[in-house]
Amino acid sequence: AAPGLVPYRAGESVDYYLRLVGGLGFDGDRSRMVVINTLTGGRIAATEAKTLFDGETLYVPRKESAAKP
Repeated sequence: AAPGLVPYRAGESVDYYLRLVGGLGFDGDRSRMVVINTLTGGRIAATEAKTLFDGETLYVPRKESAAKP
Protein backbone atom coordinates (compact mmCIF):
# COMPACT_ATOMS: atom_id res chain seq x y z
CA ALA A 1 0.00 0.00 0.00
CA ALA A 2 1.13 3.53 -0.73
CA PRO A 3 -0.35 6.40 1.29
CA GLY A 4 -1.17 9.51 -0.64
CA LEU A 5 -3.69 11.62 -2.44
CA VAL A 6 -5.74 10.17 -5.27
CA PRO A 7 -8.14 11.91 -7.66
CA TYR A 8 -11.75 11.98 -6.52
CA ARG A 9 -14.28 10.11 -8.63
CA ALA A 10 -17.94 10.52 -7.66
CA GLY A 11 -19.82 7.41 -6.59
CA GLU A 12 -16.79 5.21 -6.00
CA SER A 13 -16.51 2.88 -3.02
CA VAL A 14 -13.94 2.57 -0.27
CA ASP A 15 -12.57 -0.53 -2.02
CA TYR A 16 -12.07 1.46 -5.24
CA TYR A 17 -9.81 3.93 -3.43
CA LEU A 18 -7.98 1.14 -1.62
CA ARG A 19 -7.19 -0.46 -4.98
CA LEU A 20 -5.81 2.86 -6.28
CA VAL A 21 -3.21 2.93 -3.51
CA GLY A 22 -2.29 -0.73 -3.78
CA GLY A 23 -4.62 -2.26 -1.18
CA LEU A 24 -4.26 -2.62 2.56
CA GLY A 25 -0.83 -4.20 2.52
CA PHE A 26 0.17 -6.74 5.15
CA ASP A 27 -0.24 -4.33 8.05
CA GLY A 28 -3.45 -2.41 7.20
CA ASP A 29 -6.33 -2.95 9.63
CA ARG A 30 -9.60 -3.02 7.64
CA SER A 31 -11.67 -3.37 10.82
CA ARG A 32 -10.47 0.01 12.14
CA MET A 33 -10.58 2.05 8.89
CA VAL A 34 -12.47 5.34 9.14
CA VAL A 35 -13.70 7.96 6.71
CA ILE A 36 -13.01 11.49 7.94
CA ASN A 37 -14.99 14.48 6.73
CA THR A 38 -12.38 17.22 6.42
CA LEU A 39 -14.94 20.03 6.74
CA THR A 40 -16.61 18.86 9.96
CA GLY A 41 -14.00 16.51 11.41
CA GLY A 42 -16.72 13.87 11.70
CA ARG A 43 -15.74 10.23 11.41
CA ILE A 44 -17.59 7.09 10.44
CA ALA A 45 -16.43 3.51 10.16
CA ALA A 46 -15.35 2.83 6.59
CA THR A 47 -17.55 -0.28 6.63
CA GLU A 48 -20.58 2.06 6.95
CA ALA A 49 -19.54 4.31 4.05
CA LYS A 50 -21.09 3.24 0.76
CA THR A 51 -19.11 5.86 -1.18
CA LEU A 52 -16.65 8.63 -0.43
CA PHE A 53 -17.39 12.28 -1.06
CA ASP A 54 -15.07 14.96 -2.39
CA GLY A 55 -12.59 16.04 0.29
CA GLU A 56 -13.07 13.05 2.58
CA THR A 57 -10.08 11.12 3.88
CA LEU A 58 -9.88 7.35 4.18
CA TYR A 59 -7.66 6.53 7.15
CA VAL A 60 -6.27 3.00 7.44
CA PRO A 61 -4.44 2.35 10.72
CA ARG A 62 -1.85 -0.36 11.12
CA LYS A 63 -2.77 -3.64 12.73
CA GLU A 64 -1.74 -3.52 16.36
CA SER A 65 0.51 -6.55 15.98
CA ALA A 66 2.28 -4.95 12.99
CA ALA A 67 2.95 -1.72 14.88
CA LYS A 68 4.91 -3.47 17.65
CA PRO A 69 8.57 -4.39 17.14
